[in-house]
Amino acid sequence: MWIDDISKIDLLFFKPYSNEIIDICKNNQYTPLTIGLFGSWGSGKSTILNFIKDGLEEYKKNITCITINAWQLEGYDDAKVAIIESILDMINQNQTFIDKCGDKIKELLKKVNFLKLGGYLVKKGIATAGSLITGNPLPLILSIGEDVSKINVDSVVTTLEQIKEGTKENEVDKLISKNIREIRHDFSEIIKTSGLSNLVIMIDDLDRCLPKRIVEILEAIKLFLSVDNTTFIFGVDEAIIRYSIKQQYPVDDKINDISNDYIEKVIQLPIIIPKLSPKDIHNYFLVLGLEKVLKDSDFDTILKYIIDNKLLLKENIIDYKDLLKNSSISSKDIDNNLMDEIQIISSCISSSLKGNPRKAKRFLNSFLLKKNLSKYYFDSNEIDYKILAKIMALYNIDNHAFQDLSNISSTFDPENGKLKDIEEHKNENVSSCWLKPTVQNWITCEPKNLYLIDLRNYFYLTRDMISNVIDYDSKYNKESLTFVESVLQSKTLTLLTESMNSFKITHNECVEEVVSILCEKYKKEKCNFVHIGALFISYENMRGYIMQVIKENRRKVAIGDIPIYKEMLKIDKVQIQNELTQLKEEGLITQDNYNRITGGEN
Repeated sequence: MWIDDISKIDLLFFKPYSNEIIDICKNNQYTPLTIGLFGSWGSGKSTILNFIKDGLEEYKKNITCITINAWQLEGYDDAKVAIIESILDMINQNQTFIDKCGDKIKELLKKVNFLKLGGYLVKKGIATAGSLITGNPLPLILSIGEDVSKINVDSVVTTLEQIKEGTKENEVDKLISKNIREIRHDFSEIIKTSGLSNLVIMIDDLDRCLPKRIVEILEAIKLFLSVDNTTFIFGVDEAIIRYSIKQQYPVDDKINDISNDYIEKVIQLPIIIPKLSPKDIHNYFLVLGLEKVLKDSDFDTILKYIIDNKLLLKENIIDYKDLLKNSSISSKDIDNNLMDEIQIISSCISSSLKGNPRKAKRFLNSFLLKKNLSKYYFDSNEIDYKILAKIMALYNIDNHAFQDLSNISSTFDPENGKLKDIEEHKNENVSSCWLKPTVQNWITCEPKNLYLIDLRNYFYLTRDMISNVIDYDSKYNKESLTFVESVLQSKTLTLLTESMNSFKITHNECVEEVVSILCEKYKKEKCNFVHIGALFISYENMRGYIMQVIKENRRKVAIGDIPIYKEMLKIDKVQIQNELTQLKEEGLITQDNYNRITGGEN
């Protein structure tokens, strides 16, 4: 199995990113600085942060690096206070800070306690009035609901005295405001006294927190902690940050997106981790496989060879046999069968993983689990693992095609006409799901001629996947879902085709997803024919699939559909003419409307 955790080896070849950030951190003239390391779930953010930490620790020149896991702060009432406390606790464990700033840190922690307890008392003063009246900290401590062992009772007593005095003068708010100003100043003094050129604070897993917590943590750093000689690095999904900001500061204005300005004010240097291309994912599968089958020393040799020869920049996909040969490593002692199975998997699904390395690793783990389970159920000659790999890949590529293949294979017939038609690309009577480019690519991958194989054992092993429908939110990219949402707001063919063509230029890798989502909505009558017509006009590679969806879901042709059919007829006269003829035979279009579209042709 491949551990789904922070990698200590640069399998994704992201070291250039970490090295560049390390160089930035070495120059304190850039401080105070906040860096946003933006990437989606599973893109490698935590791994890059780990490389940065290791690189800065090796540097050992007046730079201290600490790491905070934001998710661990989720249970606190006030995330602003929690993040400040966490950072102070971390630096208070560092010998440089203990020797030079120990007393200052303790004093600052008292002020943070005041901010926490004072704010809590103002928020729930009635429930904690007993502490205020008597000076006894116990009722207040018990009402806070945190681990009592973590609370400094002396600080609570001091805080109560300050608040009690402030209450007499009706100045509790002023006391809290004063402490807020002093926290930033005192934190800055601590950094100066330490003599460090840069305190680098890396915050990971922020995007796992609730929206309110995310915004509180960002604001705490901007208001209290972003001072000279500090660098904050966030590993986060930018889309989740935007969503959190919109949730906390809702604005009824779709044109002016407040999240853009907010992020620009908080994050000075955004660094976007690029999505891996299908070729990159294919090579990543290869590297994962080699990591599994090679000795550590041989694997290190392979990685060095790949980097030194810049193989990742080459146009062609890396062939593991050539790689072993050129690295002078014998292939006799490795599991070549596993490598061949991984080759099949990567050929089938590299383009459907949306550039996400974690999904690649998870798929391989699922495959190995099924492969090992098969040994308990079947003899070695009853399962071809290459076929198993291909069938599991189909589930990942298109759930509907997987379900359809399961139904087709429920009985075995060597002359299985439907599966044979699918594999021979006879598309007249097959379900539309088989006409998507990624599914068509799957059909061409080895092993072929599955219609000659009894697939029932394979679907027994994958029976947990059958009817396990994946919802849109987990299956599709946020970019695709956002674009579909905007598309559904328009019903003008010209505007739709213009926006779809623009989307193809900027997000070509998401086009098939957009087509799939809109076609599924069309089947459920949740979008109009104009949307499907615009897809047909805009996306040439998907026309076979779109046309099949139109055939499977024929509707009565309305007056408003006439200009759409006219434009479609200009693009593909044969397909659209045949469809119009079929519509007329089924009574779904009047003769007049037929003539308006075709120019009077019968």
